[in-house]
Amino acid sequence: MFPSILYGTAWKEERTEQLTLMSLEAGFRGIDTANQRMHYHEAAVGKAITVAMERGLVQRDEFFLQTKFTYVQGQDKRLPYDPEAPYPVQVRQSFQSSLDHLNVDYLD
Repeated sequence: MFPSILYGTAWKEERTEQLTLMSLEAGFRGIDTANQRMHYHEAAVGKAITVAMERGLVQRDEFFLQTKFTYVQGQDKRLPYDPEAPYPVQVRQSFQSSLDHLNVDYLD
């Protein structure tokens, strides 16, 4: 399921959790985030998702969740992977970190 519109979570910082939850309450069923702490707060997105699911607002299979890998030059010092690792390993590490942040078993 790919929704026609996604809620973007960039640049929300301390309001990320609240605004992401509000987007789900408003009917958004697509969320865009990234494992790039410089511009995104993925762990706060995960908290909002957890709250929404605990409240029965949505189940995991009822919304589309995408994240992105950002190469080292697009990151700040809070890297979600080993910058010395080969690129395929960096991507796997980043996505595993995203799964942990978002508290889900899969990404769309």
